[in-house]
Amino acid sequence: MILSDRKQVKKAVSLVLILIVFSTALYLGLYYHAVSSASMKEAAITSVSDIGLSGVTLEGEVELLNQGYVAVTLDRIEYEIISDTSGNELAGGIIQGSTIPAGESAEFPFSARVTLGSSAASAWKLLVSGEMVVWVRGKAYIDGPWILDQNIEFNKSMDLGNMVR
Repeated sequence: MILSDRKQVKKAVSLVLILIVFSTALYLGLYYHAVSSASMKEAAITSVSDIGLSGVTLEGEVELLNQGYVAVTLDRIEYEIISDTSGNELAGGIIQGSTIPAGESAEFPFSARVTLGSSAASAWKLLVSGEMVVWVRGKAYIDGPWILDQNIEFNKSMDLGNMVR
């Protein structure tokens, strides 16, 4: 009787271990799918404000889409705003990440100050003529299981003149 109880315990323990390994493998597979299918939905400057002799403030957002079946973790987004005419970096920064729910998109807002010191010609052109084309460029870092991290690059042209006219 004791031997049959031990056999049943061994079978139960083996079954539990198999279920744990299978569940872990399934979750990692789903997470890897979510990380690898995450994509950039939008990167845009949404408004120009505080226009003055010292510079302008640019408000914007980066929107990421998680097409997977489980939530993914965005570590951070590094971005920079580049002048189309000079190629110089006007502003930039880091947006802290968060969790992106399964099958949903998440917006990550940013605010950047372009000072006259960083690009006097571009800021002056915007102030006087209302013309200024910039590139919003950067990289979103999504945490994957172990070494399976995903980096999503973006690069989008924006005409800021339309926002100040």
